[in-house]
Amino acid sequence: MKKIIVLASGSGSNAENIVRYFEDSDLARVALIVTNNPKAGVIGRARKLGVSCKVLTNQEVEDGTLEALLAKMRCDLVVLAGFLRKLPPALTQAFDRKVIKI
Repeated sequence: MKKIIVLASGSGSNAENIVRYFEDSDLARVALIVTNNPKAGVIGRARKLGVSCKVLTNQEVEDGTLEALLAKMRCDLVVLAGFLRKLPPALTQAFDRKVIKI
């Protein structure tokens, strides 16, 4: 099964739709939601959906912490669902053809 990690900064409506779409799928599932906003609505949505959620600082997005987390989780696809931060070039290179922005 493919692991999807969703990055979101806001209310999380798109993240929720992605989680719900893959709830009963044998193809993929959302393994984690990551946000850089400790006040983002997506945190509560993740909790209600039973999906793990990690809050990273903007510094952690930039310094390789996010990239390391994605690698550790053996992520197959990174979906940017309202993530309001530019990804570092090293991350997009490491996950070439695995990043989708909606």
